[in-house]
This record gives sequence, C-alpha cells and structure tokens, in this order.
Amino acid sequence: MNYLTALLAFSAIMIVLTTLATVVVEGLHKLTRRRAGDFEQLLGQLYKDAIVPRLQKAGVQAGSTVDQFVQEITKNPAFDATKKRWFAKLPLLKNLFDTSFQELTTRQFVEQFAQTKAGQALAKKTEHQVAGLIGNFSYEFERYGQAASSYFQRRATMLSVVVAFVLAIGLNIDAFKLYSALAEDEPL
Repeated sequence: MNYLTALLAFSAIMIVLTTLATVVVEGLHKLTRRRAGDFEQLLGQLYKDAIVPRLQKAGVQAGSTVDQFVQEITKNPAFDATKKRWFAKLPLLKNLFDTSFQELTTRQFVEQFAQTKAGQALAKKTEHQVAGLIGNFSYEFERYGQAASSYFQRRATMLSVVVAFVLAIGLNIDAFKLYSALAEDEPL
C-alpha cells in the first residue's frame, strides 16, 4: 500500500478537522461578543488609566463616563445607531449583526477620539498640546492593544484545544485507526 498517499489523506482530514474547530471557536466568540467585549474593556481601561489623568493634568475636562466614552469610540459612523432593527431584541442575532467597531487601527482610534466629548474638549487647547496628548494616547492605545491581543490569542488557543478535544471525542476520531484504515484500504 502507498503509505505516502495515506499520510496525505490523513493530513487532509486533520486540516478539515482543525478548520472545523477554528470555525466553532470563532462562532463562539461571535455569538458571545467576546472580542467586542474585550475591546470595550480595553477602551474603558485606557480611558480610566491613561486618557482621563492626562487630560486632567492638561486642564481639560473629559466630559464622559467610561461607558459613554466606549460608546462614542466604538460608534460606527456608517450606521445610524438610533435606527433599531427587528433583530435588536434577539440576543444572538444582535451579536451577529452588531454594527459597532470591534477593533480599530491607531489612526481610526484618533479619528474616533476626535468625535468624543473628550476629543472636542481637547481641541480647544493649543496645537502643540493637542499633538502631544494625541501622540501619547496613540502610544497607549497601541500598548494596551498589544497586551489585550496577547491575552485574547492565549485564550483562543486554549479554547481551540478544548474544542478540538471535544470534536475528536464527539466524532470518535482515533488517529491511529484512521491512518491504518487509510493505509490499508485502497478505495478509502
């Protein structure tokens, strides 16, 4: 029997199964709004720990609570937030079709920040002060983002392993028997 062909077929089956596990994990993240929740938590911590203290030091009133700031930053300008869709009351569908930002580049963060109450209050300062603070906020956004990404990646990896085990047990996949069957059964 051609063991190389059996090995290639086995590899293809493993690729399909790992892709299935990845799809399940991504679906869980989407349905539970885990990525969006983590992003909102990141923005809240950034606002409390980095933005508000620096604004106060510069003599600027932030003007928003943490929740208001997060809502202002994640508001997608392409969609009317006041327009309620029919699925807005169904939790799972609401999560699937959420129009708010769930990630931002540094440039997008700065653009969104300009639309917030804190950003509008900061705009009344001198150009030099604004540039310095915006540069600092950008740096902090990237720093917080890297830390959150690292945590999210570790959690997603662990969840993927758990889902893969559940799939393997649920589908009764025995790697040794599967390879043996592929190696010994020509039509298979």
